[in-house]
Order: sequence, then C-alpha cells, then structure tokens
Amino acid sequence: MSGMEMLQKVTRAFDHGIRYRLILTDFNMVEMDGIEATYKLRSFFETKKIRREDQPIIIGITGNVAEQFSIMGKAAGMNLIISKPIYFKDLEALLEKYGLVCWQPLL
Repeated sequence: MSGMEMLQKVTRAFDHGIRYRLILTDFNMVEMDGIEATYKLRSFFETKKIRREDQPIIIGITGNVAEQFSIMGKAAGMNLIISKPIYFKDLEALLEKYGLVCWQPLL
C-alpha cells in the first residue's frame, strides 16, 4: 500500500465512524512516505478537533537506524519508531505496551 492509499483509507474510515487504534507505517512507501503520511494524518485529526491522546498510535517502521530518521518520525507525529526486521515477539510486546492485546483463555 502506498502512503497516499493509507492516508485515504484512514481518513475515509474516520469519516464513516471507524476509529483505528494503531497504525503501522513504513518510512519508505511509494507516492508518499510514512513521515509525510503521518504528518498529514496528525493534521487531519487536528482539523477534526481530535485530541492527540484520542488519535491512533502511529508506529513507524524503518530499515535505517540513523538517529535522523527517528527525529524526523517523531517530528511528524509518530509515537514510536522501530527498525526492521520485526519479530512477532517484539510486535506482541508493543501491542501489550499500548494495551492493544486482549488474550482470552481457550475453552
């Protein structure tokens, strides 16, 4: 998915009453990168008067570990930047950190 497609899907969903709690975005996407898409998403939510704590958590994913990428992502509005490769156990820990995992016992 391109950054433009992600932006359109999230804003369209919002306009239809669907509220995402988490968005994972890659720094390198076609048409629009994750940094620009994050900035535009944050701007969209601000125009809708949605408080930052009520907006989706945005996690940027990058293969570049240079500190400048982390700075740019945070400035755009990303809550967290993680580097590739991503392992399931690390993703699971992130979801738990943000309260987005609800485990139910098997019956």
